[in-house]
Amino acid sequence: MQFYVNTIISNLEKTKDFSASFLVDTGAKFTIAPARMLEKIGAPILDQQKVVYANGQVETVPITSCWISVDGFHRQLPCSVLFGKGDICLLGMETLETLSLGVDTRNAKLFTIEALEA
Repeated sequence: MQFYVNTIISNLEKTKDFSASFLVDTGAKFTIAPARMLEKIGAPILDQQKVVYANGQVETVPITSCWISVDGFHRQLPCSVLFGKGDICLLGMETLETLSLGVDTRNAKLFTIEALEA
C-alpha cells in the first residue's frame, strides 16, 4: 500500500526549506527530492551515490545532507538526500530509521518507534 506524508526539507543552516508530499517507499534506502528544490534551498552536493532503481536502471546521482522532519512527528535530524529528476519525492528507509519512524502498511501511516536496538 502506498501513502504520502507531508515532509519538510531544510538546508543544514536551517535558513531555507521546502515542504512537499513524499511517497513513503519501504523499498528505497535513500530519500529522493527534486534537484531543483534542493538547489533552491542551497543544499550542497557532498558526494555522488550509485543507485539501482526499482526498474533496474543504474545511475550515479548527487547526494547531500539536509534536515528532515515529517508532519505530526517532533524529531528533526540531518539525513542523506539524493538529487532526483523531475518532481520525484520519496521518503526512504534510511531517513525513516534516522527519525525513529516505523511504517504501518495496513493502516497507511507512520508511527514512532519508542526504543531501538543499541
